[in-house]
Amino acid sequence: MSIATYISPTFDCDQSSFVKFRVVVDVISQSSVDRTSYCRVRLQAWRTNTGYTTYGAGTGYVDADGSQQSQSIISSQTITYNSYTVLVDKYFYVQHGTDGRKLNCQFGGYFSISSPMSGGWDYFYVTLPDIPVASTITAPSGLIEGTTIISINRASSTFKHTLKYSFGSPAVEGTITSLTSATSVEFVIPTSFYAKIPDSKNGICTLTCETYDASNNLLGTKTTTFLANVNEAINEPTISITELIDINSVSVALTNDNSKILKGFSNLKSVLNITAKNSATLSYRKITCGLKSAEIFGATNPWTNTLLGVSDGVVTIIATDSRGITKTLTVNKTLINYIPLTANPNFERVSPTSSEVVVTYDGDYFNNTFGVGGVANTLTIAWSYRILNGVWAVGSVPLTDVKVGNRYSNGDDPISVGSIYPYSDFYEFKITISDKLTQIEVTDLVKKGIPPMAVKDDRVEFDVPIFIKNASGVLGSLVDLFYPIGSIIISEGNNNPQSRFVDTTWEVYGTGRVLVGYDVSQTEFNSGGKTGGAKVHTLTSNEMPIHTHTQDAHNHSQNAHQHNIDHDYDGAGGSSRYTVHNGAYVSGATTTSWVTASNIAATATNQNAGGGQAHNNLPPYIVVYYWKRTA
Repeated sequence: MSIATYISPTFDCDQSSFVKFRVVVDVISQSSVDRTSYCRVRLQAWRTNTGYTTYGAGTGYVDADGSQQSQSIISSQTITYNSYTVLVDKYFYVQHGTDGRKLNCQFGGYFSISSPMSGGWDYFYVTLPDIPVASTITAPSGLIEGTTIISINRASSTFKHTLKYSFGSPAVEGTITSLTSATSVEFVIPTSFYAKIPDSKNGICTLTCETYDASNNLLGTKTTTFLANVNEAINEPTISITELIDINSVSVALTNDNSKILKGFSNLKSVLNITAKNSATLSYRKITCGLKSAEIFGATNPWTNTLLGVSDGVVTIIATDSRGITKTLTVNKTLINYIPLTANPNFERVSPTSSEVVVTYDGDYFNNTFGVGGVANTLTIAWSYRILNGVWAVGSVPLTDVKVGNRYSNGDDPISVGSIYPYSDFYEFKITISDKLTQIEVTDLVKKGIPPMAVKDDRVEFDVPIFIKNASGVLGSLVDLFYPIGSIIISEGNNNPQSRFVDTTWEVYGTGRVLVGYDVSQTEFNSGGKTGGAKVHTLTSNEMPIHTHTQDAHNHSQNAHQHNIDHDYDGAGGSSRYTVHNGAYVSGATTTSWVTASNIAATATNQNAGGGQAHNNLPPYIVVYYWKRTA
């Protein structure tokens, strides 16, 4: 099988226009070592007309790139119609250039036989397939400061290679190896590549392979590329912490350690030096502690910042360089989980008309020390009072506390704060709760006392809910007594009874219906809440009254007809007469056909009356609201 085949145009024989010839070139093989193509060159002849044959001894010639060979033609070789006769078949080595190419290579042919007949020299030109003299190379992606393996695909084991690299713009260049016979070469990717990609994680490196023969003559050059990547693991920005401390003097005095964080009170100061690596620059930095954070764009060093009132023991520092490589550093600080003070006081009179006031209170309290080596927390409770909008006075009765875990209270019983508060006035009370860190104040209002009952000239007024015992001795309110759940009130307006009777719930009941009294003897009415009936109704036939229909007077008519009587001869003397026969008549008599008369049926129809529509089933009515108590 040949590498390539080339066929010349058709050439004319000088002595005969009917004899044609051509040159056929087959490239059999190629050598990269000496850069030659081994070619088979044939001269073929044929006739274009039938009935004639050309033959005779002679000589044929072929030419390949200026080199000629001849071959004797014997007389037994014949040139016939449309049949290619090979007159010459020779082999040549054709030399390629140093780059492995052969352009416009000349091939030709000529023959002469004793007929006499000859064809003059004719040529054609072709470009032979290139001979791959320059070796090719490949290389996978690699990490800068790491290695990649360059594979060399060579055409001959005698070839040697010089490998070079080029990266970036302006390019950094160098030689990897010179005149090596190896087929794979380890390339340590230089750190100088970093400077060419300060804002990118990778770049394209160009490798050049120069191929030399055994005499160190340059045969050709090939290139390839691979991706040189920044090793992110060793190129993260460097974060150096100069300071990360609490600068709140109050919290530091309680913890005795500025490295600790007192929840909600520490002011965290940070002094950071953050640098990018290998020609990159810093683009972004952020520090976070709980819900507090600060950030900055750019490369200023040192970076100083203070987060106020931090509430978390985990500090996160993030730095990102111009290549997009991010470093995250987490610092765990000791957190003192301070619990803020709360207070829930309740001042109230002993009774509505009493001048004595009692108090109960509770709340949250940090019942601990402020960390190991820290100060113990304390709780102080004070109170004051005044007549409404008057001048505050300090209460003299001490308020104690009972602590359970991180909660405090007045204990089991209310504490009396005196009997100096006439029920006829409003009083304000203020409780003040303090610990080592904070102080809170909460105010409560005690209303003036109102007598539960007042007798007026024309009435008695009650200012408290009234409860009455029922027949069973159960205490209940007047509303429950008169209107228990399930009761129904009728009103003309849309006035929900809930607006008058507090702590009750009512709903509109029986919408679009009339109420019917309970009757155990009637199935339709033997259970509360049953529904039935219809607003309109269409009568069935069974529901209609018994009645008759009157039919109009009418006649029956009969078709016109006649009766025929046979005329025959009965007498011996030939006398004739008319006889009504019941059977056969005497032969020879004159006979007519019998005619049958019938009545025509007549149908009488009653006329329809009525429309078949449903009738109104409503009695005279007036609309009201039914309200049913549900709770």
